[in-house]
Amino acid sequence: MTDLAQHIAKIARLFWGRRTGRSRAGRTAVGKKGARAVNLNTGQWFCHSECVGGGVVDLIRREAPGVRVSDWLRNYGIDDRDRPRRSARFAWQPESRLPD
Repeated sequence: MTDLAQHIAKIARLFWGRRTGRSRAGRTAVGKKGARAVNLNTGQWFCHSECVGGGVVDLIRREAPGVRVSDWLRNYGIDDRDRPRRSARFAWQPESRLPD
C-alpha cells in the first residue's frame, strides 16, 4: 500500500459521507445502500452500481473532475508527497551488453 492509500477512508468520507455498512475484514460500505465499498487494507474503492473502482488518485479524479489531484490533497490537509510518482524508465540495453 502506498502512503497515500492510508488516507482512503478520509477521502471517501469527504466525497460520499459516513459509512453505511459494517466494517468487515478491513472493508467498509459507503453511500446509498452500501453501493460503494472501501478496502482499508489496500487503499482501494469500488462502486458496485457503476462497476468502477480504483485507488485514491482515481477517486479524486472521478469525484472532482478538472481539479489537480495535488491541489485537492493539499486543500484537505493531506500531504501530496505521499502520492506515487511515475516510475523511472529503464534504459534499453542490447542483448550483447547484458551480463551472463
